[in-house]
Amino acid sequence: MALTFASPWPTAATASATAAPSALSQTGPGDGLSNRETNQLLLGCSVIVVATRGACRKLLPRGSKRSQVHAQGPVPLGNIFDAAVNQGGRGMGGGFVGGPGDMFGGQKRSPEEEEKARKVLQNIREFRMKPKEVKEYLDRFVIEQDDAKKVLAVALCDHYNWARRCLDDPSLRGKNYTKPNILISGPTGSGKTYLVRTMAKMLGVPFAKADATKFSETGIVGEDAEDVVRQLVDAAGGSSEVAQYGMVYIDEVDKICSGSGGTARGGWNGSQVQSNFLKIMEDTEVGTKNSMQTSLSSMFGGGQGDQTISTKFVLFIFSGAFNGMNEIIKNRVGTKSMGFFVDGEESDTVGLGPSKEESQSYLHLAETKDFVEAGLEPEFVGRIPVRVAIRALTSNDLYRILTEAEDSVLLQFQNDFDGYGIQLKAEEAALRRVAELAVEERTGARALVTILEKVLRGFKFELPSTSCKELLLTKAMVEDPQGSLQDLLCAAPLARASVQRWLETVERTSKIRLDMPDDVRDRIVEECAEQRQAAGTVLDRRLRETGVISGFESIRDATKGKVDFFCVNQAMLDTPAEEMQKWTKDLDAMA
Repeated sequence: MALTFASPWPTAATASATAAPSALSQTGPGDGLSNRETNQLLLGCSVIVVATRGACRKLLPRGSKRSQVHAQGPVPLGNIFDAAVNQGGRGMGGGFVGGPGDMFGGQKRSPEEEEKARKVLQNIREFRMKPKEVKEYLDRFVIEQDDAKKVLAVALCDHYNWARRCLDDPSLRGKNYTKPNILISGPTGSGKTYLVRTMAKMLGVPFAKADATKFSETGIVGEDAEDVVRQLVDAAGGSSEVAQYGMVYIDEVDKICSGSGGTARGGWNGSQVQSNFLKIMEDTEVGTKNSMQTSLSSMFGGGQGDQTISTKFVLFIFSGAFNGMNEIIKNRVGTKSMGFFVDGEESDTVGLGPSKEESQSYLHLAETKDFVEAGLEPEFVGRIPVRVAIRALTSNDLYRILTEAEDSVLLQFQNDFDGYGIQLKAEEAALRRVAELAVEERTGARALVTILEKVLRGFKFELPSTSCKELLLTKAMVEDPQGSLQDLLCAAPLARASVQRWLETVERTSKIRLDMPDDVRDRIVEECAEQRQAAGTVLDRRLRETGVISGFESIRDATKGKVDFFCVNQAMLDTPAEEMQKWTKDLDAMA
């Protein structure tokens, strides 16, 4: 078919090319392109011409006119691409690299990316960790969940030991191998995502994460299942060879459970979305370009040697809360006590978090039929042999996260205050109360950030502007943050420093000089404690709102700056109007 692109600028050459039946002429049922992708394909063609406009101008020989070039006939499309390459032109999906075949999605790797890919491959070749060593590493960051960490440690070591052996001896790749894909179930905030990220960090392998709710059954609106595999290439420094040893993490997989013929969130058929994962979960080749990029690349004469990613060693990890499945398992096993308890023991906890019945979890007793009844397809569950349940976190777990985890959220807040030169410390009673309040939030470890932010927000705002160098988090502060902040601001050391800072600010903004005797400063500090107000608030009320400062400014202006030094005495606090009248009379007498 003939492709003719309209000229994007006046009197410029028109580009055309004749090609074999291409993706455009074959668009229709069975060609692999949806209607949406076809529209994008047509739109992409016009984008190419615009992108190469500058390159076409540079094709003109020195001294020639555009009209002369136009008279010579159309410029072959391939020449435009070659010129774009030579001139450093850029197009869709990363730019022109090696000609038309690399226009859409191809890009040469930088030295930094090459080094990144080399290090990842080296990590896999040198992997020698034992399951106990993996668990010991996870223990540094993830509190409790010992059973889950053991199961995951074994699965990781089995998988990456086999990957290493296949790298050392390529003949092993042909042997039958069933990947230990993993399914993690547990309530929100129990640490599923954090656990997986920690494992990927420990291994140093490419990692890609996506929420199951982003995927549609055909990829028309949402993402296609293969897209998340392509994300591994970026994480692998652009190397498809290294990407095949990465980890893919799909969260909220329970949201695509179809149930008894139901529909998943977003209106898509959950079973179809699951089916899209079946092939890539085992051993298949995924192109580094999506269908639209591949069709465009082929249409313009490229596509030869396009890279693919083998999923033979890509480890898939799925997770979800599976709230509805807990009731399914409970009905199956009966009401006898066989579940996990949020409180860690079978005793009622009065007034703290969920009730005993609400807190009991049966997810660790889940069988294949339970996942199927919850809405996962048998073929999907069958490709995930490793299944582990994570229990909800107790207040004691959350306390240990604050005090023992190497990257505790408390460290984040301490770093925040360090940025202002303030050292944040915390009493045990305060942290335990934070943990108790977090349990009541019922969002797991994420609630720790919510509670601490609520407690410390006012301190972050006020203290950087004071002389405070150390802040001790107490239980009283957790219970009454605002009241504790006011008490701190009214305390003698901070109040006295705030008085001096207030005086300096007035001198700078009003261009006057002020002196305040010690007895007056002491009185302001005492009033701060009595009124539970900051020194700035007391001084504004005493000296600004009464017109004392504006009076000083008037005197400065009236004397053309000859009188700019004023002493704030006790009388100015008690009878500001009378004192200012005296100043005015004295000024008149001097005049």
